[in-house]
Amino acid sequence: MTNNTLRIENLELEVAGQKVLQALSMTIRPSEIHILMGPNGAGKSSLAKAIVGHPHYIPQRGHIIFDEQKVDPWTPDKRAQMGIFMAFQSPCEVEGVSVANFLRTAIRAYPHLQASQYTATQFYNHLYTLMDQVGLKRDFTGRELNRGFSGGEKKRLEMLQMLLFQPRLAILDEIDSSLDIEAFQIVVDTLHFLQKSCKTGFLIITHSISFIEQICPSRIHLLKFGRIVQSGGKELLARIQKFGFNEN
Repeated sequence: MTNNTLRIENLELEVAGQKVLQALSMTIRPSEIHILMGPNGAGKSSLAKAIVGHPHYIPQRGHIIFDEQKVDPWTPDKRAQMGIFMAFQSPCEVEGVSVANFLRTAIRAYPHLQASQYTATQFYNHLYTLMDQVGLKRDFTGRELNRGFSGGEKKRLEMLQMLLFQPRLAILDEIDSSLDIEAFQIVVDTLHFLQKSCKTGFLIITHSISFIEQICPSRIHLLKFGRIVQSGGKELLARIQKFGFNEN
């Protein structure tokens, strides 16, 4: 039996000689939604990149533990195959690679998922069902990956990937930015769907009070100067909303 819990223990990270995370600890259990807030430069995105194994964000001290295994030596692709997913704030554009080819190739790296064994016809039928769920048209599959996409289209594609890959842990960096009302609701619905159907745990970086209120988080963390200075629930959110980050 797997234990999809993420444990971060006393993590310290330096980037270009500057300490960006200091003695940071956190635990995210299956189906929990954790919010990470804080001023610009606090280390929020640095923590996300460290969890997924970005080669420029390798911690100097502490451990990242997932499913009772230390993932510190794991490459980003191994972490992804173990179910750790990240939706980037600005996903890169890939010229010459269609959305369909990207997804069809990527799903083969997840042999535990039934969709990885589908024939081409089965895969596209499955993909179209998921595309309907996130409000994407059929011809979207033929477009080059993220090239010329609006902000909302990029976020819908991230939601499509999550539905397809069924991550055990999803890290979302400013997933609520550049969204119209319809796309905003699709993001919220997708998170709750995965939370219930796949027991996905979430670490979400956001500054949006309305988004946080919609997704009903399990825990809210305030990060400043590379440290978690406060953790709590609705009471912490209300305090941040009233006083901002400087009063905490």
